[in-house]
Amino acid sequence: QATIIHNAGFVPNVFLLDARLYPTSQLVEVSVSANPGSVTSVQATIIAKIVSGGASPTWKPYVGNLSFVDWVAFP
Repeated sequence: QATIIHNAGFVPNVFLLDARLYPTSQLVEVSVSANPGSVTSVQATIIAKIVSGGASPTWKPYVGNLSFVDWVAFP
């Protein structure tokens, strides 16, 4: 779990983002937390997950650094 300071100036109804470990790496799925208050007018609490396994892949919590986060927020 992490927090993004977005400073959009409003509480977004929709907050979408993709994250990458490096500019050329695959995207890591990152979702905004569903907890009440997870998005405010200046920040969003996010939870990152990454694919784990081969034949029957599942999602597991991602632990590490994200160097690039592309995001957009809509009122």
